[in-house]
Amino acid sequence: MIISVVIPAYNEEKYIKRTLDSLQNQQLKANEIIVVDNGSTDKTVGICESMGVKIVKEPKKGIGLARKAGFSKAIGDIIATTDADTILPPDWLYKIKNAFEKNSDVVAVGGPYIFDIQKHKIALKIVSLIWIWGDRVINRGNNVPGANMAVRKKAYLEVGGYKKDKYFEDLDLSLRLRKKGKVLFLRNILVVTSYRRYASQGFLKTVLNYMKDYHRFIFKGKDVHMEDIREEK
Repeated sequence: MIISVVIPAYNEEKYIKRTLDSLQNQQLKANEIIVVDNGSTDKTVGICESMGVKIVKEPKKGIGLARKAGFSKAIGDIIATTDADTILPPDWLYKIKNAFEKNSDVVAVGGPYIFDIQKHKIALKIVSLIWIWGDRVINRGNNVPGANMAVRKKAYLEVGGYKKDKYFEDLDLSLRLRKKGKVLFLRNILVVTSYRRYASQGFLKTVLNYMKDYHRFIFKGKDVHMEDIREEK
């Protein structure tokens, strides 16, 4: 089983090294790591080059476009993806591979994420649980987040890949993949991601914005355009 990892990145010089360190320290090594430069103007590309990962360029802005560009170059039977501000546990790829090997009808695997600070820890956990289970009820099944996700390339191609240029590209893909097989949300596949959006915009405001955008996307079919957050206040 060949495994590729795709990471979209836009001006991520503050976070990308720790993400790549966590990937290079995996118990099960990826066959390739692809960072998609989505028009960075900082040191992101230089850091990635110094760490020996493959770089793909996608000048048109959009996280969905960036993931799509990386997936199009990936050689893996399994393509995992995460975000450039996310730390992956050492057994991340091992658990992903194991889940696919045990379940031939599974087309996608993923899990939850927690934030990299203690502030609002309990509140964030409650909100995350409500979000996960609420989404499961509304959409009648499992979906997996882009920060913690892996798919079978064959199924990915069969459903037409990423179709949303910007946000909720992961949810849109999950919903279409479910027509091809099982999408597993496994709580033991846990990653740690940055709190920066909450730090910049405020906890309550960010939660309410996510809820509003989710409603617009699911019930009205409208695309979502979130503000880029690259500096913590």
